[in-house]
Amino acid sequence: MPPKADLNPKGWKYHFNRRNRASKEGRHLPTLEELYCGMSFLNDSLARDAQAWSERVIPCFAEKASKLTRSALQTALERLTVSASLQDLTFVYDETVKYETSFDLSTEVERAARRLVVYRVAGGDVSARSLLCEDLVSRIRRLPYESAELWAISSTLLGLMLNMDRPQSLSGSHTHSLGDFFCDGKSMLSRLQGSSSLWEEKAPKGIESEVSIKNPANEAPVPNPDGSSIVVFSNIGNETKRNEDHFSSTLKELVGKKLPLKTVPNLKYVRDILANEFPYAIGIADAILGDLASRDYIAMRPTALVGPPGCGKTTFSQRLGELLELPFETYSCAGINDSSVAGTARRWSSGEPAMPTALVISTRLANPLIILDEIEKAATSKFNGSLLDALLPFLEPRSASRYHDIFIQASVDLSGVVWLATANDVAPLPKPFRDRCRILAFPSPTLADLPAIAPRLAEAIITSRGLDKRWISPLNLHEMEALSAAWPGGSLRSLKRLVEGVLLARDQFAGRH
Repeated sequence: MPPKADLNPKGWKYHFNRRNRASKEGRHLPTLEELYCGMSFLNDSLARDAQAWSERVIPCFAEKASKLTRSALQTALERLTVSASLQDLTFVYDETVKYETSFDLSTEVERAARRLVVYRVAGGDVSARSLLCEDLVSRIRRLPYESAELWAISSTLLGLMLNMDRPQSLSGSHTHSLGDFFCDGKSMLSRLQGSSSLWEEKAPKGIESEVSIKNPANEAPVPNPDGSSIVVFSNIGNETKRNEDHFSSTLKELVGKKLPLKTVPNLKYVRDILANEFPYAIGIADAILGDLASRDYIAMRPTALVGPPGCGKTTFSQRLGELLELPFETYSCAGINDSSVAGTARRWSSGEPAMPTALVISTRLANPLIILDEIEKAATSKFNGSLLDALLPFLEPRSASRYHDIFIQASVDLSGVVWLATANDVAPLPKPFRDRCRILAFPSPTLADLPAIAPRLAEAIITSRGLDKRWISPLNLHEMEALSAAWPGGSLRSLKRLVEGVLLARDQFAGRH
């Protein structure tokens, strides 16, 4: 039988990256060892990963353990199928550690405890990092020195040690996998050698992890795995002792350093989700994603989505940013009657950099997304400057790459910033703005789209009430018929109000019976 190297001619890195993509797309539940190497959680979600894993191991414990001994751990694991908060993870871990079992089941219980340690660290439990370090060291001792897995786990271990006492920054329900620590550890190994030669020489089959770079605001920028990066801030103009307090330490750290450009994710996965959530706007999704098809990093033309009120333009734009994993800022333009988007001069006490400059500083990413909502409703008076006039240099790649920020008093490269705008009508927009933007007519949903849209709106309403959508029955045939009779198509806002009314009527009916 040929050795494994002959069976896998493309190496460990290739197969790891394939499984990592499958994990992000929800087709592969990563193993414990793959999580150690920085692989993403299932669907890039800790809660989804914990739910799928617990559902998989519960039958295993039920088969191999007696009814008397399995009840406590099995009950604890069932808790993760509903919720995976840090409190839940800690409770299940404690139950696993004190669980007494036979020799045949000891290995499964030990692996369960180690996986729960990974979940706790990803959930922001700083106290669990030392436990994870012990598990990683235990794994490293069993691996050959030349293996790529050893170097991947070693990078994760080094990243953990560097961040042992540093709070982890989490946003929303999206938690960080160990890939963040892997990137930190690999970056440190590269800096110790002055380049990436250590990684290339010691681990010729090493992993270039596809885990997204998600830098907390207080950390140094990490090089992009694909090497796509640009220097945004070359210098700070007129930086004297008198005005040095104007600049944050974060901005000073970024001067002269390359900032990563977010790489293009799996576009088929993005398109499939957009087609499911916005079936009537799939043409818009294809037009925008077409800009990314041949690129390594995310870059697209400034685009304005024009359509009637309530058709979902802003929601679509925000969802696109989430699926592309781009940090974004939604800027409401309605009633804005100044040019503050371009920043304020340093000589004023309220001086601040331009909005795209500030977003690049806060995200430490060279291509964040800015959504200009209701751009046509910006004030037309030019007494305090004009928002639409101030935006013009940002929308032209040549001028954006050498934009003179009046607060920094130096040129900054903002050519990577991605711009999307929404409007109900293109007529109020001045010609210079229209010339710099691609205008896409955003359609309205029709009655034919109701079966796809209504269930999603119902789930969103249920979730907003703090309920688990799995405990609520979906809209039935009679409710869908009522919605079809009351909603002719057009506005998503009106449909949402109708769905809320249907759910309220359901609650009142259940209360009477």
